[in-house]
Amino acid sequence: MQETQIVLYMEALGDELVQRGFSIADKIEILIAGGTYMVMHVHNRASTEDIDVLFLSDHIDLTKLPLSQQEKAFRAAVKAVAKQFKLKQSWFNDDAGPFLAEYIPQPQKVYWRDFGPIKAYFPSKEAMLVYKICGYSAKQQGDVYALAQELNLHTYDEVKAVIDALVSKKAQKDFDVEDTIDNLFD
Repeated sequence: MQETQIVLYMEALGDELVQRGFSIADKIEILIAGGTYMVMHVHNRASTEDIDVLFLSDHIDLTKLPLSQQEKAFRAAVKAVAKQFKLKQSWFNDDAGPFLAEYIPQPQKVYWRDFGPIKAYFPSKEAMLVYKICGYSAKQQGDVYALAQELNLHTYDEVKAVIDALVSKKAQKDFDVEDTIDNLFD
Protein backbone atom coordinates (compact mmCIF):
# COMPACT_ATOMS: atom_id res chain seq x y z
CA MET A 1 0.00 0.00 0.00
CA GLN A 2 1.24 3.41 -0.95
CA GLU A 3 0.27 6.62 0.84
CA THR A 4 -2.68 7.41 -1.44
CA GLN A 5 -3.99 3.86 -1.10
CA ILE A 6 -3.73 3.98 2.69
CA VAL A 7 -5.92 7.08 2.75
CA LEU A 8 -8.35 5.57 0.21
CA TYR A 9 -8.77 2.36 2.21
CA MET A 10 -9.20 4.22 5.50
CA GLU A 11 -11.82 6.48 3.91
CA ALA A 12 -13.62 3.40 2.60
CA LEU A 13 -13.51 1.83 6.06
CA GLY A 14 -14.99 4.97 7.61
CA ASP A 15 -17.79 4.97 5.02
CA GLU A 16 -18.42 1.26 5.54
CA LEU A 17 -18.68 1.74 9.31
CA VAL A 18 -21.25 4.53 8.85
CA GLN A 19 -23.27 2.26 6.53
CA ARG A 20 -23.21 -0.37 9.29
CA GLY A 21 -24.72 1.97 11.86
CA PHE A 22 -21.69 3.59 13.45
CA SER A 23 -21.89 7.32 13.99
CA ILE A 24 -19.35 10.09 14.43
CA ALA A 25 -20.28 10.06 18.13
CA ASP A 26 -18.86 6.53 18.47
CA LYS A 27 -15.32 7.98 18.29
CA ILE A 28 -13.26 4.88 17.65
CA GLU A 29 -9.71 5.98 18.40
CA ILE A 30 -6.84 4.10 16.80
CA LEU A 31 -3.09 4.49 16.80
CA ILE A 32 -1.56 3.70 13.41
CA ALA A 33 2.00 2.39 13.60
CA GLY A 34 4.39 0.14 11.69
CA GLY A 35 5.02 0.44 7.99
CA THR A 36 2.17 2.90 7.50
CA TYR A 37 3.93 5.32 9.82
CA MET A 38 7.18 4.84 7.93
CA VAL A 39 5.51 5.45 4.55
CA MET A 40 3.60 8.52 5.67
CA HIS A 41 6.05 10.22 8.04
CA VAL A 42 9.59 9.05 7.48
CA HIS A 43 9.29 8.33 3.74
CA ASN A 44 12.07 5.75 3.85
CA ARG A 45 9.95 3.36 1.83
CA ALA A 46 7.23 3.67 -0.77
CA SER A 47 4.78 1.09 0.54
CA THR A 48 3.68 -1.21 3.33
CA GLU A 49 1.84 -4.53 3.43
CA ASP A 50 -0.84 -3.50 5.91
CA ILE A 51 -2.03 -0.88 8.36
CA ASP A 52 -0.93 -1.84 11.89
CA VAL A 53 -3.27 -0.45 14.53
CA LEU A 54 -3.75 -0.29 18.27
CA PHE A 55 -7.31 0.41 19.42
CA LEU A 56 -7.23 3.22 21.96
CA SER A 57 -10.99 3.21 22.58
CA ASP A 58 -12.21 0.97 25.38
CA HIS A 59 -15.40 -0.06 23.55
CA ILE A 60 -13.62 -1.70 20.57
CA ASP A 61 -11.01 -4.42 20.94
CA LEU A 62 -10.86 -6.99 18.19
CA THR A 63 -8.11 -8.95 19.95
CA LYS A 64 -10.26 -10.31 22.78
CA LEU A 65 -13.02 -12.86 22.45
CA PRO A 66 -15.94 -13.02 22.45
CA LEU A 67 -16.50 -10.00 20.21
CA SER A 68 -19.40 -7.66 20.96
CA GLN A 69 -21.99 -6.92 18.26
CA GLN A 70 -20.25 -3.61 17.61
CA GLU A 71 -16.88 -5.34 17.28
CA LYS A 72 -18.37 -7.90 14.90
CA ALA A 73 -19.78 -5.06 12.78
CA PHE A 74 -16.36 -3.39 12.75
CA ARG A 75 -14.69 -6.64 11.68
CA ALA A 76 -17.32 -7.06 8.92
CA ALA A 77 -16.57 -3.53 7.68
CA VAL A 78 -12.85 -4.35 7.46
CA LYS A 79 -13.70 -7.49 5.45
CA ALA A 80 -16.00 -5.52 3.15
CA VAL A 81 -13.19 -3.08 2.31
CA ALA A 82 -10.85 -6.02 1.69
CA LYS A 83 -13.35 -7.48 -0.73
CA GLN A 84 -14.05 -4.15 -2.44
CA PHE A 85 -10.36 -3.47 -3.13
CA LYS A 86 -9.19 -7.10 -3.39
CA LEU A 87 -6.94 -6.80 -0.33
CA LYS A 88 -5.71 -9.43 2.10
CA GLN A 89 -8.09 -9.92 5.00
CA SER A 90 -5.28 -8.66 7.25
CA TRP A 91 -4.93 -5.29 5.46
CA PHE A 92 -6.16 -3.63 8.70
CA ASN A 93 -3.95 -5.42 11.20
CA ASP A 94 -4.74 -5.24 14.89
CA ASP A 95 -2.51 -8.22 15.77
CA ALA A 96 0.32 -5.93 16.87
CA GLY A 97 -1.96 -3.87 19.12
CA PRO A 98 -1.47 -5.86 22.34
CA PHE A 99 2.31 -5.71 21.91
CA LEU A 100 2.28 -1.97 21.24
CA ALA A 101 0.26 -1.47 24.41
CA GLU A 102 2.74 -3.58 26.37
CA TYR A 103 5.74 -1.59 25.10
CA ILE A 104 4.19 1.78 25.98
CA PRO A 105 0.94 1.55 27.99
CA GLN A 106 0.08 5.25 27.47
CA PRO A 107 1.48 6.00 24.01
CA GLN A 108 2.37 9.47 22.86
CA LYS A 109 0.06 10.25 19.99
CA VAL A 110 -0.38 12.90 17.32
CA TYR A 111 -3.80 13.42 15.74
CA TRP A 112 -3.91 12.65 12.01
CA ARG A 113 -7.54 12.83 10.85
CA ASP A 114 -11.02 11.35 11.07
CA PHE A 115 -12.44 8.64 8.84
CA GLY A 116 -16.16 8.56 9.69
CA PRO A 117 -16.29 7.36 13.31
CA ILE A 118 -12.56 6.58 13.35
CA LYS A 119 -10.26 9.13 14.93
CA ALA A 120 -6.78 8.21 13.71
CA TYR A 121 -3.53 9.06 15.47
CA PHE A 122 0.11 8.36 14.79
CA PRO A 123 2.68 7.78 17.53
CA SER A 124 5.44 10.29 18.15
CA LYS A 125 8.72 9.53 16.39
CA GLU A 126 10.18 8.48 19.73
CA ALA A 127 7.31 6.07 20.35
CA MET A 128 7.63 4.65 16.84
CA LEU A 129 11.33 4.02 17.48
CA VAL A 130 10.38 2.18 20.67
CA TYR A 131 7.87 0.02 18.78
CA LYS A 132 10.45 -0.88 16.14
CA ILE A 133 13.15 -1.73 18.70
CA CYS A 134 10.91 -3.65 21.11
CA GLY A 135 9.43 -5.69 18.28
CA TYR A 136 12.71 -5.94 16.42
CA SER A 137 13.38 -8.37 13.61
CA ALA A 138 15.93 -8.08 10.82
CA LYS A 139 13.32 -6.56 8.49
CA GLN A 140 12.97 -3.63 10.95
CA GLN A 141 16.61 -2.57 10.64
CA GLY A 142 16.10 0.03 7.89
CA ASP A 143 13.17 1.56 9.77
CA VAL A 144 15.13 1.75 13.04
CA TYR A 145 18.04 3.53 11.35
CA ALA A 146 15.70 5.90 9.48
CA LEU A 147 13.90 6.83 12.72
CA ALA A 148 17.18 7.26 14.59
CA GLN A 149 18.38 9.59 11.84
CA GLU A 150 15.12 11.58 12.02
CA LEU A 151 15.64 11.92 15.78
CA ASN A 152 19.38 12.68 15.39
CA LEU A 153 20.32 9.63 17.49
CA HIS A 154 23.62 7.96 16.68
CA THR A 155 24.84 6.06 19.73
CA TYR A 156 23.68 3.36 22.10
CA ASP A 157 23.39 5.90 24.94
CA GLU A 158 21.26 8.30 22.90
CA VAL A 159 18.85 5.57 21.80
CA LYS A 160 18.77 4.02 25.28
CA ALA A 161 17.81 7.39 26.80
CA VAL A 162 14.72 7.53 24.54
CA ILE A 163 13.82 3.94 25.45
CA ASP A 164 14.32 4.60 29.18
CA ALA A 165 11.98 7.60 29.03
CA LEU A 166 9.12 5.57 27.53
CA VAL A 167 9.50 1.87 28.39
CA SER A 168 9.47 0.18 31.78
CA LYS A 169 12.56 -1.75 32.87
CA LYS A 170 10.49 -4.94 32.91
CA ALA A 171 9.34 -4.49 29.30
CA GLN A 172 12.89 -3.66 28.25
CA LYS A 173 14.06 -6.92 29.80
CA ASP A 174 11.14 -8.94 28.40
CA PHE A 175 11.88 -7.76 24.85
CA ASP A 176 15.72 -7.85 25.04
CA VAL A 177 15.90 -4.14 24.29
CA GLU A 178 19.48 -3.62 25.51
CA ASP A 179 20.80 -6.40 23.27
CA THR A 180 18.89 -5.05 20.28
CA ILE A 181 20.22 -1.52 20.78
CA ASP A 182 23.73 -2.85 21.37
CA ASN A 183 23.60 -4.83 18.12
CA LEU A 184 22.33 -1.84 16.14
CA PHE A 185 24.23 1.07 17.71
CA ASP A 186 27.88 0.64 18.64
